[in-house]
Amino acid sequence: MESVNPSQNKQKSKKSQKMQQASSNKSTGEEKKLKERTHHKTEVFRKFLSSLEKLEDSNRGMYAVLKRASGTILGDSIPAMSAFYKILPYSEQNSRLEPIYYLIATLFPIQPLSGTGNFGKSMALTKKQFGEPDSIDHRFQNLLESSLDSSSFDPKYGDLDSFREFSYRLRQCVSLVASKQVGISWYNLLTDLYFWSRDLDNSRRVQKEWARAYYGASRDSSSESKDETN
Repeated sequence: MESVNPSQNKQKSKKSQKMQQASSNKSTGEEKKLKERTHHKTEVFRKFLSSLEKLEDSNRGMYAVLKRASGTILGDSIPAMSAFYKILPYSEQNSRLEPIYYLIATLFPIQPLSGTGNFGKSMALTKKQFGEPDSIDHRFQNLLESSLDSSSFDPKYGDLDSFREFSYRLRQCVSLVASKQVGISWYNLLTDLYFWSRDLDNSRRVQKEWARAYYGASRDSSSESKDETN
C-alpha cells in the first residue's frame, strides 16, 4: 500500500483553499461591481418610470399601445417598439436590460397605482382580498419558478421561450393585483428584475425576498383570523 506524505496533503489543502478563496474573491468582486452599476442606474430607473407616468396624460395613444402589448416580448409588436424607444433613456438603448425595460413599460399601464414593498407584498395583499384561493398561490409559485437569467432574453445567448413564459406569468400576476386595486412599487419591481436576471451566485435572493413577503403575510393573516375566533 502506497504511503501518503503528510507534506503533500498540506500542499494540496493549501492549494484547494487558495482556489476556493480566489473563486470567492471573484464572486464578491462581481457582486460589488453589480451593486455599483445598480447605484448608477438608480436615476436612470427613476427617469424611465417618470416618463411612463407622464405618458398616461401626455400621450394616451402611446400609453394604450404599450398596454395592448402587455405580456409580449421586445420585437413582437412594431407599434409597441415605436412607443417604447421614445421613452427609453438613450444610455439604456441596445443594452442587455432592454427586454426588462420593455416588460415594465407594457405592464405599467395595467396598474399605474403606486405601492410599497416588493412584488411579493403586492401579491399578498391581493390574495387577502381574494379570500386566499389556491389559484393565487399557484400563479405566484409559477412566477417564482420562472427563469430570468440574462441569457434567456437574448437570442444570441439562449432561447427566448423562457423569457416569454416569464413575461406571461408576470402579466397574469400584475392583472390580478390590478383587479383588486392593490398598488405596485414599480421602482422596486424594476430593480428586483435587474438583480434576478443577474443572479451571479445563484442565491435566488429576489425570489426569497418575494416569498418572505408573500408567505409571511399569509401566515400573519391566518394567525389574526384564529385570534379573532378564539
